Amino acid sequence: MRSQGLTLLELLVILGVLAILLSIGISGYISYRRSLLIREATTQFATDLAYWRSQARKTSRSYQFVVIPNTNTYQVGEYDKSSSGGFKGIPITKNLPTGAIFTQVKDSTFQFFAPYGVTSAANNSIEIQALGNRRLQVNLVGLTAKVVVRAP
Repeated sequence: MRSQGLTLLELLVILGVLAILLSIGISGYISYRRSLLIREATTQFATDLAYWRSQARKTSRSYQFVVIPNTNTYQVGEYDKSSSGGFKGIPITKNLPTGAIFTQVKDSTFQFFAPYGVTSAANNSIEIQALGNRRLQVNLVGLTAKVVVRAP
């Protein structure tokens, strides 16, 4: 007559199956987090581009972006072509989320000009890379700088 409970072999089989299921789940979760990171970074940058372009139209002031390649840093501020850095006053320094960087930047310095928000970098392409070598491109399309995000 068999006693109630599990044998050592049954317990080891259950633990083995659980380990396999957990490893599959963890790898899927890591992949999911990496895709969220790249989407968050590109959404933040694309939203900032659209916002400062609209500010150029709304306030009748020109604004400049400086993207620093191979970092997660970019600057934005009011544009002054007579100053050495192109900024009137101190620019706002912003960072992409940790783990995301600007990799390929066609024009690293560009402006949105008042009063229509047109750009100096028509058809500019800025690539953002996150962990796991995931990449997305933020494109400024045409003179009006429509912001389009797509995979490279």
